[in-house]
Amino acid sequence: MIRFKHILAFISLLAILVPAVPVARAADPTLTKIGPEVVSVGDPDFTLRLIGTAFDEDSVVLLDGVVQQTQFVSKKRLQILIPMTVTAAVGTHTVVVRRGDGVMTAARTLTVGTKLPGVTIDRINPDALGLVTAGFAAEFRLAGVGFNDKSKVLVYGSSLDTTLREKGVLSVILPNSFISVPGILPFQVKADGGGLSNIFTSSRP
Repeated sequence: MIRFKHILAFISLLAILVPAVPVARAADPTLTKIGPEVVSVGDPDFTLRLIGTAFDEDSVVLLDGVVQQTQFVSKKRLQILIPMTVTAAVGTHTVVVRRGDGVMTAARTLTVGTKLPGVTIDRINPDALGLVTAGFAAEFRLAGVGFNDKSKVLVYGSSLDTTLREKGVLSVILPNSFISVPGILPFQVKADGGGLSNIFTSSRP
């Protein structure tokens, strides 16, 4: 009995002297960029890409507070579909990520504005891609009006190296990171003055 009491006393002493091991807490998720951030009235359905940190497979995107069907790509990337109803009128929309544990990121803003007059994408070739394997890149050509050698093609809001092939035709090469995941790729042309064309899409099933 005495020995048992000594053991209990020893355990109690250890509990006092040995500090508790802290429980590791997951880092809060962050939403650093959405792409594209600015679109035009009347633009078609497109995939919105969300870049950040500490996402998980249960993360969901809230658009104006409403949960959207969310595609988990990695801990740093999510995707959602933006329907035409969102681009039906000029305005702004809030975009937030809520991780599976309920922690939410700060909001980003998706802005619907007006297309730059005189700069329009009429068609894209190819307008769809089939199976894409790792390391694959694809060339796209955009035909339209208002293009010049200072025009830049944007995909997911990111500016790409752009070549003016001939009057009204721009060419870009999309790296694998843009086309390896299914989605509706939003192409835009940015004029040298900074304005944006309409969105024209190409699909990656």
